[in-house]
Amino acid sequence: MVIRRLLTIAIYLLGITNAFGKYSSPETFQIMTEIMDPFQVMQRGKLKGSNVEFVRQVFSNAQVKLPRIDIYPWPRAFQTAQLEGNRFIFPMVRTADREALFEWVGKIAESDFYLYGRKNNKLELNNLEDVKHLQVALMKNDVAYNYFKQKGFESGKNLLVMSDRETIEKLFFNERLPIIISSPFLIQEQAKLHGKNPAEYEQKYFLKDLTVDFYLAASLTTDQNLIERLKQSWPDSILKH
Repeated sequence: MVIRRLLTIAIYLLGITNAFGKYSSPETFQIMTEIMDPFQVMQRGKLKGSNVEFVRQVFSNAQVKLPRIDIYPWPRAFQTAQLEGNRFIFPMVRTADREALFEWVGKIAESDFYLYGRKNNKLELNNLEDVKHLQVALMKNDVAYNYFKQKGFESGKNLLVMSDRETIEKLFFNERLPIIISSPFLIQEQAKLHGKNPAEYEQKYFLKDLTVDFYLAASLTTDQNLIERLKQSWPDSILKH
């Protein structure tokens, strides 16, 4: 009887190992993100930031070995996560048009977005029609890009498509763009990063339809056992950007 019970336990434990054990190897799946200071930032050759630490904590809670987090331009990471299996990507904004494209593992953060400009730039933006007389710089496949496209903005006219956020920030803080999309927390960090005084910038227009939730998402063919294990280990509290 004792031998039979021990054998049953051994078989049970073997099943758990088969379900999750292969994910202890970093080669079995990939995690992708982009540089978005201060949430994902390289410091002395190491990837840091609040979003990065949040994701690391989730994998630690789940007792799943975390592979190296790879940094890609957002359009490339977005496409890879759709086409290849066992791919995770963060921070992905969850929207209706993206719902069926990914597995939504867990919410990392939430944020409200505004159009910011310099205080000495007396722009009066009362609605999006006023904004159409300016140029808004965005990355393709970014949720803000889709938002402005739906509002009637046109590439090459009032929509400037860029490959990365760093270029957009440089253009704005070097006074080559009149406005930038940011959040109350993020604009402070962006200004400091570019050697500017945050007090020189102000909210010009509240993008009320662009309050967003940031997620860790996965490709549709990512193993469900792994996804469920991460979901069960998700923290109760999230970040506010």
